[in-house]
Amino acid sequence: MNKLLFTLACLIFSTFCAASDFPAPPKAVVINVSAQAQVMGMTMSIRKFESVNSPRSVIDFYQSLWEGEFVVTDMPPWRMIGHSSHGKFYNVQVQNGNGRGAVGYLSVSDAPQRLDAGTLLAPSFGKFPSMGGSELLDRQRHQDLLTNSDTYLLKNGFSVHGNSQFYINHYQNHGWSIRRDTNNASPNVRVILLSKGNEQLNLSIRKVGRGSEIVANMTQGKVLND
Repeated sequence: MNKLLFTLACLIFSTFCAASDFPAPPKAVVINVSAQAQVMGMTMSIRKFESVNSPRSVIDFYQSLWEGEFVVTDMPPWRMIGHSSHGKFYNVQVQNGNGRGAVGYLSVSDAPQRLDAGTLLAPSFGKFPSMGGSELLDRQRHQDLLTNSDTYLLKNGFSVHGNSQFYINHYQNHGWSIRRDTNNASPNVRVILLSKGNEQLNLSIRKVGRGSEIVANMTQGKVLND
């Protein structure tokens, strides 16, 4: 559980949210993992699920439920889908189960309300660039045998296009190349993949209210010695 859950990697599920607001995926067994907790000024808790359906079917279920108002982010072996509504941030983190089906976590937090009220306690941005006035919701670091990974969740008052051009200009000026860009696919969501050497940056930028939410996953491959 040391990864960002699309946006809130602490695997947040708030007990003040009714199950009807955030249903479990079909054919799933769900258990409560933790009670309410206060972290970074947010109310947080978690539910875990196991389903006989595939991770793809789970993602498809929430894409249909949230009707285009979502962002999907890949952080292998996990895949995440997030949605903001009425001052709450909902998130699903899913991967292949043991042998078959899927396993994952359902979460929801009051992070948008805390952010608007100025009561969200944000950690340092580190070395990750951002537009003026950006606020950091979360930062998580993951290490395994092959890669180092840093994931950031930010929010600011700029448009999807404005944020996209900022990051494209910044990284191209530092020698990075664009590998994928969903420009013109939707004015409200844009996914950009950039790389340089053994480093890769996956950006998911989504319109939220009058601004944007940015999920950035930076990975660096390790050199294995014999």
